[in-house]
Amino acid sequence: MKCLYADDLGIQTPDRIILTDNGAYDLQKQGIEGYYVWIGYRHGRGVSASKMDYQVRVFKNTVVIPALMEKLGVPKERIHSEDLTKTTDMYRVYVEVRG
Repeated sequence: MKCLYADDLGIQTPDRIILTDNGAYDLQKQGIEGYYVWIGYRHGRGVSASKMDYQVRVFKNTVVIPALMEKLGVPKERIHSEDLTKTTDMYRVYVEVRG
């Protein structure tokens, strides 16, 4: 699995929203190969967690997923989006590339 960042996708992140590498070991262990992105936010500055979660979710759906579709030439149905906000405050989006 290869982590992609904003520069790789040709996008800019809004203030406080970040793309980071929180790993894909669990996917690799399952034999899944491809590309992934973690989307989260910087904590602090008085904005509520629920408001930031909403902003991250919207950014994921309207910017990150379309950028992945374009960069990798895959339809939306091939993109997996995992809501891991309960444990990490982040979403992981990945595309499996079949050998």
